[in-house]
Amino acid sequence: MRRSKDDMQQNDQEQHEENRLDGLGAMALRERNYHLDNGQRVRTDDHDRAISQLHQVAKEILRAGYPLFSIEHDPRRGSWVRRSPLGARLLRVFTTNFDRAQMDYPLHKFSPVMMVFMKFRHLIPFNPASYFDLLMPRHAAEQIFEVAVRALGLLQRMLRRSYLRRLHNNFRRKAIDNFNGLIDSIDALSQRRVSVTALRFDLYYRRAGSLPVKFGDQPDVQILDELMSLRERFHRSLDRRFGGELLGYAWVLEFGRERGFHFHYLVFLKHGVPGDDVSLVESLETKWKELTSGRGEFDNVNSRRRGFRYPAVGRIRLDDPQAVTGLQFLVSYMTLAPLFVKLDIQDRYDTFAKGRFSAPSDKSGRSKLRPSKSRIKISVDEAVASRLTFI
Repeated sequence: MRRSKDDMQQNDQEQHEENRLDGLGAMALRERNYHLDNGQRVRTDDHDRAISQLHQVAKEILRAGYPLFSIEHDPRRGSWVRRSPLGARLLRVFTTNFDRAQMDYPLHKFSPVMMVFMKFRHLIPFNPASYFDLLMPRHAAEQIFEVAVRALGLLQRMLRRSYLRRLHNNFRRKAIDNFNGLIDSIDALSQRRVSVTALRFDLYYRRAGSLPVKFGDQPDVQILDELMSLRERFHRSLDRRFGGELLGYAWVLEFGRERGFHFHYLVFLKHGVPGDDVSLVESLETKWKELTSGRGEFDNVNSRRRGFRYPAVGRIRLDDPQAVTGLQFLVSYMTLAPLFVKLDIQDRYDTFAKGRFSAPSDKSGRSKLRPSKSRIKISVDEAVASRLTFI
């Protein structure tokens, strides 16, 4: 049965939306692998690019209408197996040290698609890329070509399984819901207010004498009970500190091997709140260190806002396209890395939440749902090309 034009257009739109979110998620994953060390941004590992590119390659090899590998012969020189650009990217994926990647992400689980690649890679006890573009006897080249084609076919069949697609969609759903929900809340806020004060900061906490988690060690999750209790007390102080001037906030819980459990916050206040934004965040830092008896650490992101390309924090206008773009990146950072890898404690605690935002209302006072097409958009091309520092 032929697919209708409308079905094809809807499929193209869904594919574009998926690619858009994956592009933003790749940036979010990259930024999560930085932490502050004595005021300097330090990269903790380089597996984020391989993880995000793996998912893109998986989609492309299922759509490819051309061979990824070919064989060429020269009567005088010999034979060799060629790889297309997509074939080369696929082979680069298999140079990833997946075991090391797992150790770099303790307390996390990877997407079902990545688990397929990991399983497939463990079936190959050698580096497959080393057999390509090398002169060899014709029969050897033909054997390598045949093995490559058969292996690609097996990988494609594994990725096409319907149950894998269901698992993968379920894995991604929460991140997409969080992204759309926070975007909707900020958009609703922009319908009521033009100017706001946006605060970005991070909360860290370690028990006395604790050290970064070593490769292969299991983190101490018992600290979560204490940390979540501290977060609740911090929220009460946030409410008391700003009262009716607090327009909304969102937070995300993360875990890094170097810094342990920590929170990222985005807070919106009324534009006329007394004090400059950096000082307002400093007052929250004082409170956090008081609540943690000095063991808490704090990152005042507003103090670095002049280095940002887009004005997403401080005193901003929500009708300014530059500010809207910056906020889109911030929302992506806080919500979309779990498209690929996510903290595996969801059954015990929430890892993302927002509060105090209110929906827009029409003149009758009834809640008004905003059509999805009015959601703030940004091109993935611009997002990827800019390689922003947006945390």
